[in-house]
Amino acid sequence: MIPADEIAKTLLRHRLDLTAYLRVIVRDAALAEDVFQETVVKALQSGEEFEADSNLLAWFRRTGRNRAIDHIRKQGREAKILDRQALDILEAQAADMDSPGTTEQIRALESCLEKLTPRAREVLRLRYHEKMTGEDVAKRCNTTLNAIYRMMGRSYGQLRGCMERKLATEGSRR
Repeated sequence: MIPADEIAKTLLRHRLDLTAYLRVIVRDAALAEDVFQETVVKALQSGEEFEADSNLLAWFRRTGRNRAIDHIRKQGREAKILDRQALDILEAQAADMDSPGTTEQIRALESCLEKLTPRAREVLRLRYHEKMTGEDVAKRCNTTLNAIYRMMGRSYGQLRGCMERKLATEGSRR
């Protein structure tokens, strides 16, 4: 059984993934955050006995999904709810992200990103988090598009090599 403080730590550690999951359902960042917080409180008060993090995360997605749908329904008829099949697919894909291999890959990526230069991290952040085009990134960084593509190519190579080493090391520890 997972103690309450570990439940809170686990849910906070997975906060970004869980709120992203909820945001797809409610289509509103603030509402997704509200549903996340309500569901955390319910997890802590529920008295459920979670045997492992994966059970807790599955419970959270199921409960959060139901709370999100309730919020949408309260907003009125104009709010659109994804159909049940789409929600089931979304939940299954989110559950796949909970597998130990995926968690190891994410941790390896986060660690390897820290090894890139600050400029390379900024270029990747602009390109993928801000969803800017290569041309926009080049303008923002006051450089050429070709220079941005070369930097991204080097960064991908560094990340690939670093992750391969980290994951091989993790695999040999088992």
